[in-house]
Amino acid sequence: MNVLKPLHGRGLRWKLTDLRQRILPPNPYKGRSLDIFWMSTGRCGTHFVHRLLELATNLTAIHELGIILEDVFRASAIWDEDPERFWSLRLESFRAPMLKIRRLSVLKSQVMTELGHAIYPFGYMLHDYYNIRKIPGRRVKLIHLIREPVASCRSNLKIERTEHGDNFFRRSPAFVTGASSAEKAASIWNKINTLSGDIVARINDENIARTIRIEDLDQEGIAALYEFMEIDGYDPHTIDNLLSSRSQKIRFSHLARPEVNTPDCTEEELETIRRDTKKVADRFGYFA
Repeated sequence: MNVLKPLHGRGLRWKLTDLRQRILPPNPYKGRSLDIFWMSTGRCGTHFVHRLLELATNLTAIHELGIILEDVFRASAIWDEDPERFWSLRLESFRAPMLKIRRLSVLKSQVMTELGHAIYPFGYMLHDYYNIRKIPGRRVKLIHLIREPVASCRSNLKIERTEHGDNFFRRSPAFVTGASSAEKAASIWNKINTLSGDIVARINDENIARTIRIEDLDQEGIAALYEFMEIDGYDPHTIDNLLSSRSQKIRFSHLARPEVNTPDCTEEELETIRRDTKKVADRFGYFA
């Protein structure tokens, strides 16, 4: 009588690995070749973009990587106080973000993208880590996503007032200036978009880094985005349905100014936002 001996240790691991390979469908990609990170203020259309990217067949999209806010605050404060030092920073100076980036290597898709709102001060460090020093063995691309300042700041004011929190400081305390909520919202919009735009300009290669206005993501803009991200699965009919959707999951359409019901948001506050953001808005083609 043959008695089966229980498996343990290395034998058990081999058996489980063999079983997993038999059950799961084969991975069509030999390994990931590209990571893409989005730099943004938040409240600028990332929910829509995430829904848009779900259509891609060779992509894993992560909405939040989980970067520790203290690291975001430290990196953004250095840019604000000592820009020359900022451009020489390396990712290894921020151990927690670096470890989280390294753990992304377990993902099996050909392309990975992260759409959170905390990666923006690490953009140039990621370019240095991936593309210049080539440490991970794959490439990185960066996308600076921007939205018209009045719509973006109104949305931030709504979150601030309906959730009874201090949402502005979650972006970076060093970037918050001004006495009123409108001034704070405008300062955050200015600083994060200026830093993100500076990172794109310093890399100076549109095949690696570019600024995208959410308002420009129509059919043509989305097709160009898919090409830039090197992702498959673009379907004009499905994209058309997504662009015309008004479901809450996608939030509002980014192609027209949303009617944001902001508690106590006055015309005076909106004018403050227009005034305070005008210089940076002009840089990105708004208020023309």
